[in-house]
Order: sequence, then C-alpha cells, then structure tokens
Amino acid sequence: MYYLIILCILLIIGYYSSKYLFFVLIGMFLSLYLSFKYIMPIYCNMKKIIV
Repeated sequence: MYYLIILCILLIIGYYSSKYLFFVLIGMFLSLYLSFKYIMPIYCNMKKIIV
C-alpha cells in the first residue's frame, strides 16, 4: 500500500521535473567534462612527479 503512494509521489515529481531534467543532465555532463579536462592533467602530472 505504501509503495503505491510513493510511486504516485515519484510520478508527480517526475512529471514536474521532466522539464528541468534536461538542464540538470546538461549541467552534470558539463561538470563531469570540465572536471576531467582540468583534474586529469593535474593527476597525470602528480603521477609523473611521484614516479
């Protein structure tokens, strides 16, 4: 019985957030891309220094 209520709430939230989900996904991909772009070179340089 509780599962039905939770499911309904999730459906309502999903319906209203579907408009913003696209922007959230773009933001996530951008942040991942930027973090890899700027953190990976630093990480590689640190590995070179250690080795």
